[in-house]
Amino acid sequence: MNVSEPGVLRDSAAYFHTCSALAKKMFFYPLCTGRYRCDGTYRVERTHYDSFLVMYVARGSGYWSSGGQEIPVPEGSLLFLDCYRPHCYGTRSGWEIYWLHFDGVLARPYFEAFAADGAFLMQSDAAVCVRSVRKIFESFDRRCPVSEPMISKRINDLLTGAILASQQEKKQLKRLGAIDESVQFIAEHVEQPLTLEQLAASVSLSPFYFARLFKQETGFSPHEYIVRARLDKAKYLLISTSLPLKEIACRCGFGNECSFSTLFKKMSGCTPRGYRMRGMEAEESPETP
Repeated sequence: MNVSEPGVLRDSAAYFHTCSALAKKMFFYPLCTGRYRCDGTYRVERTHYDSFLVMYVARGSGYWSSGGQEIPVPEGSLLFLDCYRPHCYGTRSGWEIYWLHFDGVLARPYFEAFAADGAFLMQSDAAVCVRSVRKIFESFDRRCPVSEPMISKRINDLLTGAILASQQEKKQLKRLGAIDESVQFIAEHVEQPLTLEQLAASVSLSPFYFARLFKQETGFSPHEYIVRARLDKAKYLLISTSLPLKEIACRCGFGNECSFSTLFKKMSGCTPRGYRMRGMEAEESPETP
């Protein structure tokens, strides 16, 4: 059916569905679905609309609001909203969206398995979910006979895809957290002997997996990163203190002054003393107008 809503352009469509008693007992079921092409005035704000919403942004971009904060919804993403709760979304630049309001006896348990605070924005690994949303719309748009079991399967597919994406996102955050924790640990214990096994154990990962993950996230192996962290601290102490080289080597985790000087020259292109002298000369030189 044609649509007459503020901000919705004329070549848009929406379809409503009255589900069977069996569907309400057994299935996920659609309430309405559509494809909207909107201008920059499109905005929806409700206290509730008893359903769950999934919306695929095929073109353009928009936003949704949570607690007074606007979160961007970019092209290619899917937005899941619990519309039993107050919700707000829209676009200021215009967009084309495929959307589906759905419900079902298991809709809330499924939804809450991946959504936090009533929403989930899916920006990667979305192909299965996108296909399901579009197929449901197309089945109505082509006036095909409505197969409630098939539509339920498609909704189940997109919810399962969202759960898998959420789990992957949590794993990624956990991985990044582990590397951040390791970097902080290195900074706080740079003067101590640090081994791959010790760093991996501190974040409960195997040495092999930790080394691969660390390299992936920082661009350096753990050993390379530790050496650079020690050299950075040594450079700071050389410029900011008058400590002897032996003391600096000790504070930065080098075995002795000789190994410290050799590695410093190899990595920096000058000796520790030369680096200190250059720093002193830079401080003493007059500023240019």
